[in-house]
Amino acid sequence: MTKFAEWGRWGAAAYLAFRAMFSLREMIAALPKAWRDPGNLSHAVDYFGLGISLLFLLCAWGIVRWRKWAHGTAVTLVLVEIVFFLVVIIAFWPVSFFLGLAGHNLLLWPLLDLPVFVWLVMPDVRSAYWQQPEMACTR
Repeated sequence: MTKFAEWGRWGAAAYLAFRAMFSLREMIAALPKAWRDPGNLSHAVDYFGLGISLLFLLCAWGIVRWRKWAHGTAVTLVLVEIVFFLVVIIAFWPVSFFLGLAGHNLLLWPLLDLPVFVWLVMPDVRSAYWQQPEMACTR
């Protein structure tokens, strides 16, 4: 395994944890507005966002610990996020481009997801995750 594959897991895990914390921060920042006007609170979206944020945190922990499930889940999460944001950007090109330039995070996440996805699908990284034996009890 190359040094890039070995040390890259820390960058990927840091990004996934940052992504989860940023999403949680945005949800917490919206709570006072939702408390003032309960009609603005969308429980399904909030619970879904909370679940995805927790999944990102679990993937960050699993990537640091070289867990197979974390590799597959992280690849899926990052790829789905890239595709979703690209579809939104392409479908609403003029509006989404100007919203991205206006300081919204519409263009930020696909650009940050891409290097993590490339690292996750590198042959050295894939083989490092899938050739290690899973143990039932690790310390």
